[in-house]
Amino acid sequence: MNRSKILFGLFLITAVTSCKQVTIVNGELPAEYIELAKIYMTSYHGSFNSNAGDLHLSLNGKKIVVSFTGDVNDITGDEYCDSKMGDLKMLQVNDQGTMIEAASFAFDPGRCSEISGRSFDLTFSQDPKKLQAQAVILKEIRPIQVCVVTGPPNPVQICHIDYQNYYMGGVFSK
Repeated sequence: MNRSKILFGLFLITAVTSCKQVTIVNGELPAEYIELAKIYMTSYHGSFNSNAGDLHLSLNGKKIVVSFTGDVNDITGDEYCDSKMGDLKMLQVNDQGTMIEAASFAFDPGRCSEISGRSFDLTFSQDPKKLQAQAVILKEIRPIQVCVVTGPPNPVQICHIDYQNYYMGGVFSK
């Protein structure tokens, strides 16, 4: 199984476990989550899409700013893309409000229109002593023909199109 699918699976598991989705307006954190967010504001080292570098999270007023510096200073691994990570769109915290579980930011793929994703999604480890962030961007959606043959006495092949999502991903640690 490729690494992107594993990372997305981790994101989904985090997304469906017991948590509270925080309402985000204009990319700003509600005041009651500023102190919690400060725990996660740091530089994380790792790689994304085989591009080694650092993921930076910082606060600018009530906004979380996310950026990437690395071997290629574009999260996609292709400087031609000139992609941009934007405002916070979604934040999930645990039921107790003591840990951030996931965050999603606007994503603009720039000149790389073949990248389907318009969000940069992070999930965080649940161990506050070892901060780790898994990151994913939807790379593309491919149609896949799926066929089933009905049984005897008169076998018939029935086909339909499904769609498979492919992701770019990475892991960053503090």
